[in-house]
Amino acid sequence: MDFLADLDFGVLVLVCGCCIALVFFGGIISFALGVVGAAFDIIGSVVGIILDILGGGPVAWCGCLVAIVILLGCGGVMLALANALSTCGTPEAVNFCRIFS
Repeated sequence: MDFLADLDFGVLVLVCGCCIALVFFGGIISFALGVVGAAFDIIGSVVGIILDILGGGPVAWCGCLVAIVILLGCGGVMLALANALSTCGTPEAVNFCRIFS
């Protein structure tokens, strides 16, 4: 019981505060490491898929290349249509605007 009688209140508060801070910051670090780990898992999976496709030879990735070219072509056509339609009602209007007006 002499130990409890000689215990300083300031030291007790300091020790308890340090313990609470360690638990709080430990939880934050634990959560942050989980998020970073999940992000690296996603990046690693995407890189793995790309390397698997490229490692399979031309037969494995030929269809993917065709699909990517088709998607890029569709995106380009949509971009051109959006640019053409944005000129409707202005002095630079093209004949394409007559279809939609």
